[in-house]
Amino acid sequence: MKELENSRVVVLGHYGSGKTNFAVNLALQRRAAGAQVVLCDLDIVNPYFRSSDFAARVEAQGIEMVSPPFAGSNVDLPALSGRLDGVLAEQGPRQVILDVGGDDAGAVALGRYARVLLPRGPAVLYVVNARRPVTDTPAAALEILREIEAVSRIRATHIVNNTNLGAETTPRVLEESQDYIRELCRLSGLPLCCHAVDAAIAGQVVLDGPVLPVEVLVRPPWDQA
Repeated sequence: MKELENSRVVVLGHYGSGKTNFAVNLALQRRAAGAQVVLCDLDIVNPYFRSSDFAARVEAQGIEMVSPPFAGSNVDLPALSGRLDGVLAEQGPRQVILDVGGDDAGAVALGRYARVLLPRGPAVLYVVNARRPVTDTPAAALEILREIEAVSRIRATHIVNNTNLGAETTPRVLEESQDYIRELCRLSGLPLCCHAVDAAIAGQVVLDGPVLPVEVLVRPPWDQA
C-alpha cells in the first residue's frame, strides 16, 4: 500500500461510498506513523458528511485541516478555501490528502487544481461500496468513475474496496464483495489499493489483497450510539 504514502492522495467516490471515513482514517493513520499531514475538504456538494466535521479530532493529532469557508455553519455555499492553492503548490515534506465531493458534480472542484496536482504524480483512489444501489454492479461503478475523471481531468490510479452495510456489516459481506472488486479492477484496468475494513471485524475477514483496518467515524444519525 505504498500509494497511501504518496505526497498527494486524492480520495474520490460516489455519495455513500465511505470516502470521507476513509480519508479521515488515512490522515490519522499517516500522522500516527510520523508523517506531517494536511487533510483538505473539497466537498462543496454534500454538507452532511464531510471531513471538516472531524476537524477538532484531526487537529488534536497535529494534522492541519483545510475546510470550505462555511463548513460547520448554517450557510450552504459552494466555496473553497483560498488556502488550498498554497497547500497544493508547496514543495515541502507534508502529505496532502484531499477528500473530494461525490460523483462528477463534486469532482468539478478538483478539476480546478488538476494542473497543480498532476505534476506531483498523485495517488488517486476510487472508493467503492458494492452494496450501494447506484454502484451495485462493476459496470455501474465504472461509469461513475469515468464521469468523475472527465470533469476533474484527473485519472484514478487505484481502487479501494469499502464495501459495507453500516452496523450490519459482517465478514461475509466483505468476502462476497471480492468478485465485484476483481471485475471492477479488470474493467477499469486499475489495481486494488486495499480493502478498508471496520477494525472491529478486520481480524475475522479473509480477503485477497491488503486490508486496511479503519475506525467507523462517519455514521448516519440512526446508526449513532
